[in-house]
Amino acid sequence: ARKPEKIEYEESDLTNYILEYNKCMKYDTDYIAEKETTYFKPGIFVGFSTSHFTTANIEGLTISNADFIASNDLTAGISGNIFFPKSSRYWSMYTAFFYNSLKVNSIVDEPGPGYTIHHEYTFSLQYLKLITAIQYQYNFNSLAPFIYAGFSHAYRLKVEQLHTSQAFYSTGSPGEIHYDTPYNDIYKYEIGYALGIGVLCFDHFAMNIFYNRNYCLSKGGRHFDISSYNVTAAYVF
Repeated sequence: ARKPEKIEYEESDLTNYILEYNKCMKYDTDYIAEKETTYFKPGIFVGFSTSHFTTANIEGLTISNADFIASNDLTAGISGNIFFPKSSRYWSMYTAFFYNSLKVNSIVDEPGPGYTIHHEYTFSLQYLKLITAIQYQYNFNSLAPFIYAGFSHAYRLKVEQLHTSQAFYSTGSPGEIHYDTPYNDIYKYEIGYALGIGVLCFDHFAMNIFYNRNYCLSKGGRHFDISSYNVTAAYVF
């Protein structure tokens, strides 16, 4: 015969046995402990994005002195929170998959002996981005403020770039206009980081502010950075 201490029981078997025992003995059941499992909450969001285009400081390149005007655009996407077991729904893995775009330009006048070269730069870019982060959420009645930090991954859907340059001589005569692209063979994939803060209201409505910075590198070694500040409103299912 098998020894009692060697017999294996499932948790549900013991739970059902104790419930039936309490019924027979007319005991009240105060509560039933349940095993906490992974909890998933998806959501959708839309908002505004302010993006900045920053070039690397490379000696000899006029674009290094360009000051690009910030770009304002809409952003939208989907999100998901996977709450870790035994964390009382405080800690979770946050993910966001969203669309981001920007269009920036800058003008630089390069002085020379007896002339000035007028440079104009224009960039238009579109991205699909993925944020994976660790989030901490403090549950306080109907409000749940949260904060998160993690990595961002970006895949560029489109890039349009144009550099025009024209010399203006002290004699008053303009030179020929030249056209070229500042960056050749740009990698489509970019990586960076993201930081966010927000609040969840009544378990379904959320406001989120997050900062995202990506680094882009071309095969020629030139690179630029794209940083964006995003303010979004979300509905969590």
